[in-house]
Amino acid sequence: MQFESEAITATAAINQEQNSPSVNSNSQTTAATSNYSLYPNLPAAATRANVMQPMGGFTVHPTAPTAPPFVTFSAYETQKGDYFDGKFNERRSMNTKCVESLQRCPNCLDGCQVRAVKSKLPEHLKECLYNDLSCPVNAVQQCSWKGKINQLTPHFEEKHPECLEILVNRESILHIGHSYQFTNLVNVGSNKFLLHLIVRKDQKTITFAVQHFGTEKNANKWTHELRVYDKSEPRRLFSYVNSCQSHNDSLNGLIKRREVGIADLDYLKTFAKEDTITYKLLITNASYKDQNQTRGKHQRREQNSISYTSRS
Repeated sequence: MQFESEAITATAAINQEQNSPSVNSNSQTTAATSNYSLYPNLPAAATRANVMQPMGGFTVHPTAPTAPPFVTFSAYETQKGDYFDGKFNERRSMNTKCVESLQRCPNCLDGCQVRAVKSKLPEHLKECLYNDLSCPVNAVQQCSWKGKINQLTPHFEEKHPECLEILVNRESILHIGHSYQFTNLVNVGSNKFLLHLIVRKDQKTITFAVQHFGTEKNANKWTHELRVYDKSEPRRLFSYVNSCQSHNDSLNGLIKRREVGIADLDYLKTFAKEDTITYKLLITNASYKDQNQTRGKHQRREQNSISYTSRS
């Protein structure tokens, strides 16, 4: 019995020694497989959390790979109420919060590049430059044209060429012998403006206003000046300076709110020759440079003022 026990013990030892390389090989294969990741940007499986340690001398790792980080674009709102887009997984300051995704303006196919949150789109659409436009001279000449901003100048060139004659910083003539209303399209680079002139003999007034095609905020950055003078008396000058208004405001609304220039017709007649006066229109913006602009930001006069000056 003793010899049989020793034989069994020796046989078990031999079998254990023969099987040990196979166990090591399987352990190495398991470790190599567990360190493999479908996503090279993620840490190896051996360094990931939630490692299970079951009973035995080996380690089991989760076989399901961790999903890669998704990149989503959202809108952020600062404490000032401004919106901007960015990556959701980027680090943001404490004064920002994710609100909702940005949406394109419905006029994006016509050229509008504005993106805003859904709740802000109706407010933007009220002033969007790429909305459908009616002909600006419809109230005067009964023109039924409708189109986009980039079609406005070609329409004037074809149907209203006489309404393109007034240019910035160019001498023009205004007839004051009878009552009438006139609208002129003025181009300053890529910016478009409307000059309105209304002569009322019964009220003895001349009304003038300049509207900028854009939002009210952008329109107020532009300043227009109307200079009336007499060439035979170079020291006399009538000057009206005011900020431009948005094209979204109606001319009648501007007149009711007194946001237009109104000059006394009898006084302007002192500059007239045969019921015509000579004037120049200047449109300036301190942040916009154009060869037609004659005054820089340090030479701008006080807005919304009428001056009766003598030239030195």
